Amino acid sequence: MKKTTFLSLFLLLGTLVSLGQITAIFINDESENEQNALFIYETLKNHLPSLVLFNAVDSARSPKTGEMDPYQIVIWYSGSDAKDLYFWNGTDQTNVALVNYIDGGGKLWLMGSGFLNDRYINTPLVFDSPMFVYDYLGIKSWFMETYTDDGGKGLPQLDKSDDNPIFTLTLETLNWSDPPEPWVDACQPTDDTDGVYKFGPDSYLFSGYLGAFYCTSNDLNNLTFTFDPAGIDSANHINILFSEIVAFYDEILDIEEGPFNKNNLLSIFPNPAVSSVNLHINMEGNINIKIIDLIGNVVKSGSVNSNGAEGVLTSLSLSDLPGGLYFMRVESQQKVVSKSLVIAR
Repeated sequence: MKKTTFLSLFLLLGTLVSLGQITAIFINDESENEQNALFIYETLKNHLPSLVLFNAVDSARSPKTGEMDPYQIVIWYSGSDAKDLYFWNGTDQTNVALVNYIDGGGKLWLMGSGFLNDRYINTPLVFDSPMFVYDYLGIKSWFMETYTDDGGKGLPQLDKSDDNPIFTLTLETLNWSDPPEPWVDACQPTDDTDGVYKFGPDSYLFSGYLGAFYCTSNDLNNLTFTFDPAGIDSANHINILFSEIVAFYDEILDIEEGPFNKNNLLSIFPNPAVSSVNLHINMEGNINIKIIDLIGNVVKSGSVNSNGAEGVLTSLSLSDLPGGLYFMRVESQQKVVSKSLVIAR
């Protein structure tokens, strides 16, 4: 199950626009390849600058519920290691602290190959409620593991699923830096789980099974990768994928908090937008507004003034911009915040 994939930190893009509003904790559960864990953590920090690191390997334990509760999202990285993961408490048992965190409204983004193999051995395997992988990850069955169960072939690629809930995924296909990818778990989802990426191409014997999926059962918002994203073919592609997933969660959390929550420094509506967009900005003084594309170019800018009492409401025309994912960045002398903006054409 072990694979060493070295991706130099020198390949990282310069810091892109960060959404900055999301509070998240990164759990490192990869004991074999610390460089990969550091790479994924630093890449995520491009988009979550306040991201906190909890090293489960060094701590020799899973974080407690109280250590996760301050954060809106737990990002759990198991890499390509599949031995005594603290995701299962290191003892192949359901992580009660994580269950309590999710039950309290927390979101989980799990990424890595082998977390199923760490607790379960043989495929295929069917799950049902009240099993954790069924209720909280949305996995109805673990059908096979590439390389192990496909005659040593490995997975050629992942293709965007037809029913993916991430409203924009620039990367139609995920390729590998050293293809094919040996260990990826093929899963079938529950009724409340949507595909994000599926096995491909069509010529692959096990095409169509899911390697990334999103569970909404019982108001959950949990995303699972059954592959190690450190194996994706370029740092740029990893960065783009992460930016769009963070943007998706930014929208989910903004909806939960309400559009005019007093703690929301920036509200965007409608979003997705077509020809124009409205902004409610909860800042004081002179405020600069920028719309920035995925590679960091400022494609539109403006400014407004606010006395800070009720914030300021303004609008921008979008008719001269092509459809796609952007970031709306507002800056006052004291504060800076960015959120995702989708232009639908």
